[in-house]
Amino acid sequence: MASVRAEIVMAGLTLAATANSARADENDMLFGAINDFCARPRGTITETTKKAAQSPFRAETRCARAEDKTYRCGAYFAKLNGGATLTLSAKSPSAPASECLFVGYSDDLAGLLARMTTEFALSQPVETPLTYNGWKSSGGVTADGRTATVALNYSLQDNQKAGSFNLVIRR
Repeated sequence: MASVRAEIVMAGLTLAATANSARADENDMLFGAINDFCARPRGTITETTKKAAQSPFRAETRCARAEDKTYRCGAYFAKLNGGATLTLSAKSPSAPASECLFVGYSDDLAGLLARMTTEFALSQPVETPLTYNGWKSSGGVTADGRTATVALNYSLQDNQKAGSFNLVIRR
């Protein structure tokens, strides 16, 4: 009987380790997409959008001129943690993105937040009273000699681990 219990415990530990590894992989993919397309994009808004479409996530993309005369491109990453969106803004199709909005979800948002806090020098989070279990933080990042401000809003589920987030980076 003891050996059966031991086998069950070992199976549970193996399953938990596999689940934690999968969450880490999901966060690696999320952070990679944030880094590549939002925090450290290379080239123009058009080139960044094209890279998103050709990435392993196979983003569906659309670009258009907005009413305020800015050029905007959107990308939907259906294969990224159940779906994530990216919205880029620039003065023209041949200009680099001046603003990026990345919206996503993570089963281990707490782990992703720890990584973003380090990478973007985020401030201590402040609770947002109008959002259930919602928090906000801000910081900055420098890439290719360009400094950007970072604003992060997120909401954790009751387990204090999983949740959704909106990340805005402005240059």
